Amino acid sequence: MVESFPQVSMYLMPTVLATLLLTLLIHSRIGILGGVMMTVISGFLSGFSVDLLLATLMASLATAFLAYRVRKRSHFLRIGLGIGCTYFLVIAGFQLTQSTPWRDALQLGFLGFLNALLIAVTSYLMLPVLEHFFDVVTDVTLLELSDLNHPLMRKMMVEAPGTYHHSLVVSSLAENACERIGANALLAKVGCYFHDIGKLEKPQFFTENQGYLYMNQHDDLPPRVSFEIIINHVRDGVRIARKYRLRRAVVDFIREHQGTGVVYYFFKKAMDMAAPSDRVRADDFRYPGPKPQTRETAVALLADSAEAATRSLQELTPETIRQLVRKIINDKFIDGQLDECELTLRDLHKIQSSFVRNMTAMFHTRMKYPTVDRPLSAPDIFGADQFSKFRADE
Repeated sequence: MVESFPQVSMYLMPTVLATLLLTLLIHSRIGILGGVMMTVISGFLSGFSVDLLLATLMASLATAFLAYRVRKRSHFLRIGLGIGCTYFLVIAGFQLTQSTPWRDALQLGFLGFLNALLIAVTSYLMLPVLEHFFDVVTDVTLLELSDLNHPLMRKMMVEAPGTYHHSLVVSSLAENACERIGANALLAKVGCYFHDIGKLEKPQFFTENQGYLYMNQHDDLPPRVSFEIIINHVRDGVRIARKYRLRRAVVDFIREHQGTGVVYYFFKKAMDMAAPSDRVRADDFRYPGPKPQTRETAVALLADSAEAATRSLQELTPETIRQLVRKIINDKFIDGQLDECELTLRDLHKIQSSFVRNMTAMFHTRMKYPTVDRPLSAPDIFGADQFSKFRADE
């Protein structure tokens, strides 16, 4: 066959590899653009062989379609088979229309199929290296980070259970809202898992962890000291994230989820404690920032604030939740926290609707269950006598 087709090596050119990697690392539109460019290049290299041009173009389009939102590394096999079938059908079909002997046509088609499998394997091996080199994150890596067995998540679950639960709720809110506005929902979900890992340094100073595990540590501290402890969870979170080698896209959620917002509780406390001659400025009680730079981190900021504020509601009804969510989003907008991201007013309305729907479902109240009187002689598995029996059995 090599003697009959001296240009056989042209069928093994990994031209579609560029399309596959660009789609995985950036976007399918960029991948298609790269595929068109590689089609032109392959034309020059092959002397404008029509079958190779058609095969490269069709395989590039198939690659952009198959590689969009790859969620598992096993999907690379599916991508390789899809590209291979495209190569085989286009090359073999064109050769048969040119009166090429069917055996030779099938052999050339098989070369294209083999080329596709090699491209899939090569991209599988190259992707982690390219992610690290260009500091980007793909859906495959995000899915690996979304595993709640990650060491940081397990540590948070034990040492800061309130923060752990808060992070799960915020991630759910952000994920659904991002789906509504067409943002990267998976990135928002994973970013919100880790957005508060800085609280692991001093979990006892944060409200969601106080009560059962820790007492309120701020009662005996000056407002300024409490404020410094609170805002330091952002700096500590970035440091912990770098220690655990989290990707920059995830670290951005830690840095930006509070923006430059005011810690109103301690600002108000400082005002109440200040002497008449003292001047307390709101700007002295702001997070250092930066403000959210992407739609995903902006949604995380809104979800974080809305979830935390909802915990303070005395009456959890759909209407009170709706009013609170609207106030939170409006306050953040007026305070300029959304000035540096690409959220539109239409997006904010969709986010508000998503938050209200999901928070109403999360925090709904149940009907009061009737109590049933039981006789005093009924056993109690938590009674002292049962406990003594259990210890004796041990």
